Amino acid sequence: MRWQQCLSVSIAVLFVVGCGGTESKRIGVSGNVTYNGEPIEDGEISFFPEPGTEAPPSSALIEDGKYSIAPRWELIPGTYQIRVLSYKVSLQDSKLPGGALDRPPSPGGIELKEQLLPAKFNTKSTIDKLTVKSGQGAVKKDYDLRD
Repeated sequence: MRWQQCLSVSIAVLFVVGCGGTESKRIGVSGNVTYNGEPIEDGEISFFPEPGTEAPPSSALIEDGKYSIAPRWELIPGTYQIRVLSYKVSLQDSKLPGGALDRPPSPGGIELKEQLLPAKFNTKSTIDKLTVKSGQGAVKKDYDLRD
């Protein structure tokens, strides 16, 4: 009976260690993003795995020109296509009927975000791909986007 308990505990430990392997391979990425020399104030940077990279996409908010992927969403080793969005926020008066909003608009109206960057940085990205390798530490990667 005692050997069955030891065997059960051993199997459980191996299962937990085996399932946790992917988490230990994740690599943090952070840095700065500028457009024509100016920091992107409000935006998003996304990392889409290239074919052959078995990983989910990841992203991080860009605030005051800085980004950092949250630990839970750090990258698995592989190669990623980069896409960057930058927003200009404007307030518009609501023309929607009262029941069409999740919440009432702010006193100035509804906040709309207009895309500022050309498609070559997002939907048709030509930004150099990022490759992260197993065993490397956190990556600091800056992106200086220019027209």
